[in-house]
Amino acid sequence: MAKNVNLLIVDDDISILETVGDVFQDKGYNVAMVENGQRAIKLVSRRYFDVVLMDIKMPGINGLETYKEVKRIIPTAAVIMMTADSKEELVKKSIEEGAYTVIYKPFNVKKVIKIVEEALKKPVILIVDDRVEDRETLKDILAGRGYRIVLAKDGYEAAGFAEKGSFDVILLDIKMPGMNGIKTMERIKEFRPEAGIIMMTAYSMEEFVEDSLRKGAYTCLFKPIDVEKMLEAIQKVRDLGKKFRREEQVEILIVDDDANYRETVADILEDDGYKVSKVETGTASIEEVKKKFFNVVLVDFRLTDITGLELAKKIKAIDKNTYIILVTGHASLETALKAIEMREEIYGFVVKGGGRDPGQLKWTIKSALREQRLTWDKMEAEDELRRANRRLEELSITDDLTGIYNRRHFYEKLSEMTARAKRYKLPLSLLMFDVDHFKAYNDTHGHLTGNRVLERVGRIVSEEIREVDWGFRYGGDEFTVVLPETSKKDATIVAERIRKAFEKCKFDETTLSIGVAQYDLKSDFDILIKHADEAMYKAKNQGGNRTEIHGM
Repeated sequence: MAKNVNLLIVDDDISILETVGDVFQDKGYNVAMVENGQRAIKLVSRRYFDVVLMDIKMPGINGLETYKEVKRIIPTAAVIMMTADSKEELVKKSIEEGAYTVIYKPFNVKKVIKIVEEALKKPVILIVDDRVEDRETLKDILAGRGYRIVLAKDGYEAAGFAEKGSFDVILLDIKMPGMNGIKTMERIKEFRPEAGIIMMTAYSMEEFVEDSLRKGAYTCLFKPIDVEKMLEAIQKVRDLGKKFRREEQVEILIVDDDANYRETVADILEDDGYKVSKVETGTASIEEVKKKFFNVVLVDFRLTDITGLELAKKIKAIDKNTYIILVTGHASLETALKAIEMREEIYGFVVKGGGRDPGQLKWTIKSALREQRLTWDKMEAEDELRRANRRLEELSITDDLTGIYNRRHFYEKLSEMTARAKRYKLPLSLLMFDVDHFKAYNDTHGHLTGNRVLERVGRIVSEEIREVDWGFRYGGDEFTVVLPETSKKDATIVAERIRKAFEKCKFDETTLSIGVAQYDLKSDFDILIKHADEAMYKAKNQGGNRTEIHGM
């Protein structure tokens, strides 16, 4: 269960962090720990977490406000709140906002582990609807049946959520203002091709329903929603999602009006380890395919109620992931040509043979399963590659020691921000600062203690700047902050906040000398760096522990 699970613990009590963190690390979880809401928000904006354990009462941003930001950034995360006060008003509000649960201190660590494991097992459903009452009604129904729910008010929000995290099922309204359900599905499928999507509509719009099914929706439900049909559809989509798990048994459906053939083939396939279902008619087969996922469906060419070719089209319209093999009692050129013409619906065709070992059929099934697995493996690999590329990108632009961005990303971002400022004629300011007397401190206390000073600077930068600002470790003990849409006057206020926060840490004689410069829209960004650097050295030359503004 714990393999590749990222868990974040947020608590200002260091003993809680260390105790709970050690237990989960021993269980194999990838654990990160921070002591306040500001750092938690910064961390989740750069790294994905499956579960977050968060204290409700913390200095600065409280747990409830932090929860809201965390869920905005990672909507699929299971956030479990912690508190020592059961009467705390924030407890009630946390549950109302959608927290997974609340656990009370002092707690039994084994119970916390059990709660986390239960949260990870619960399927996550994204409900997308512009009508608040419809969203809330579905949320209440599904939450009561053991699902974790995320709500999106429109297609734009839904696409953003789906890009940030994977959902077991997405319930998506077709008619919404702005980006409608079909456009939203297309956007989601660009980066989540495996997404299981169920459309919903209150209108009779056959062309939209058919269009959504062609483009990858599993089915469409009509409002008012039939709860039982919805639950069946959700279960079916979840079954489809399990196709990536190699331990799942292969499901085969035989559709044939010849009882002897059905039983004979079923016995042979069951002996080979397949799980086999049997029906006599095309109508019955459609009902079965709606209920559960079948890897392969064997369809008789001539059924009593529908032709095999027509049935193949209907099954593929319901579930494009199912492979269909046409079975005929007589080999003919006409049958072969029709099967070839319908290559998108029909994987292949075989002739019914006598005896107990229809080798052609067994070979065709194995070939279909092999192709099916390759297709799924490709989808899985593409998804993993996207995640790995995101992780590599994060690592390449992040400073290992401080957790803020590195020098390489500084130049990329500053170039981008100055170009934007020039284009829209917006103010932009830059802070550049280093740690006064850092070399002497490092020489006296050692490299590891010196690193703690730099870590603290990085933490203060993360806590004192806005979400739209960018903090960087420029190199050594030197740091920079890019402040979009900020005048040098307002930038000085930020600089002073950072300087005073570090001064309170009292690392011997170490302080910060900060230079402030505002971007001249007629110049290049390297001039901005030069001006901020000059202001920083002016501050150092005047004794340090101060902020200087370029040109003043």
